Amino acid sequence: MKFMVGVDAGGTKTEAVAYTLAGKEIGHGVSSFGNLLLHHEEASRHIAEAVQQSMSAIKEGSCCGIWIGMAGYTPQTVEALQLYMRKNFPGIACQIEDDATIAHAAMFKGKDGILTIAGTGSICLGCCHNQYLRGGGWGHLLGDEGSAYWIAIQALRHMVSEEDQRIPRSALSQAVFHALQLKTVHDIKSFVYSATKDKIAALAVIVQQQGDQGEHTALGILKEAGQKLAQLTISVLNRCENQQMRIAGYGGIFEHCEIVRASFIHHMEERINGLDYLFTPISATKGCYYLFSKHWRDIKGK
Repeated sequence: MKFMVGVDAGGTKTEAVAYTLAGKEIGHGVSSFGNLLLHHEEASRHIAEAVQQSMSAIKEGSCCGIWIGMAGYTPQTVEALQLYMRKNFPGIACQIEDDATIAHAAMFKGKDGILTIAGTGSICLGCCHNQYLRGGGWGHLLGDEGSAYWIAIQALRHMVSEEDQRIPRSALSQAVFHALQLKTVHDIKSFVYSATKDKIAALAVIVQQQGDQGEHTALGILKEAGQKLAQLTISVLNRCENQQMRIAGYGGIFEHCEIVRASFIHHMEERINGLDYLFTPISATKGCYYLFSKHWRDIKGK
């Protein structure tokens, strides 16, 4: 039996799924972050671990290829990961894309549309007449507006602003204070400047929980996140010939936070009415399968 492995190497976790050439899932693996910009060696090891897990239950079969969608995609990280994969999976061809490309393929199955991702980071990718258009994806120091990391940082900034202005601590700040087990608000600095990106981004769950309970500050942060993501999407839509493109939201923020989704749609509709929105959760590894299948057909057709 021939199969391929699709990998979604994100800023928080790495998922690998083995698919038969007919698209049936036959193996699954999960590891920690796969963004090489966060830590080259650890991310590479996490990706290899997830791939190995996905293959471990397959007793008889031949892997035709590994297709990876990676956060932190740069020429340097691609080259480094290719070398690592060739060493650990000799004889198996490996193709590396950025994570937005595989997610777009998963959501639209190769058709036109605009995909906005809000996970640990944020990025927007549109495809119009086989031409890709991008917005965002600059990383947490330069951008990532509306992402889990951005949401968490807004909550932490609000905490230090309360301290500076001697404002009573909000319910959101109290929840974050308790979650981090801080002794004083000044301990935030130690956390922020020592914690990994994914650990900081994990605080977005607390903001979401507080927002669902109607906490004022959390609501404001989440609604602004939706607005930022809409602005990012509109910046890509404005460059498309077709102004009635399907719009898809992908990633943990869109999947789990209704407040962000509602704000996103509201601000999109202010720009243009009647757009078709898609928020169906799907593994981005399925996009790897679609891309691999097209590549496989092209090879067999030659």
